[in-house]
Amino acid sequence: MNRRFVRTLSRTVDNAVLLALLVILFIATYALYDTTRVNEEADPAKYSTYKPTTKEGQKSFEELRAMNPDVMGWLTIYGTSIDYPIVKAQKDNFEYLSKDVEKNWTTCGALYVDVHNQWNFQDFNTIIHGHHMADHKMFGDLDLFTEAASTQTSTTTDRTMASNFSPS
Repeated sequence: MNRRFVRTLSRTVDNAVLLALLVILFIATYALYDTTRVNEEADPAKYSTYKPTTKEGQKSFEELRAMNPDVMGWLTIYGTSIDYPIVKAQKDNFEYLSKDVEKNWTTCGALYVDVHNQWNFQDFNTIIHGHHMADHKMFGDLDLFTEAASTQTSTTTDRTMASNFSPS
């Protein structure tokens, strides 16, 4: 009877360890999938069709503004992958923390101007919020500025503002 108990206990422990390893494998696989999905959502190429340009056949910046009147400009920082439309919420700074420019729920959010700033960028400082993400997504390249400061490299910023500065 003692051997049977030991054998049963051994099988139970083996099955518990196997189950724990399968759960860990499942969680790791899901984490890898989720990270890949979030990085795809934050890719600046997703919005490149709306970027103000003179190319024919592309969706225009005005079409993006028609979809979402909170869109107020485009932020490009040369030498980085920061190349996104920027929005400004009407009520609080939390609206675009988990919404993209098209107002779809996403974990990476959007780049958005602080609600206390003016629509026409005439404030002394304009605060733009956004996530600092891995793989050079969103504001993930801001670390390059500390590297640029140490090597005395200058970075140029281009901002394209919407033609109508008042909220719709």
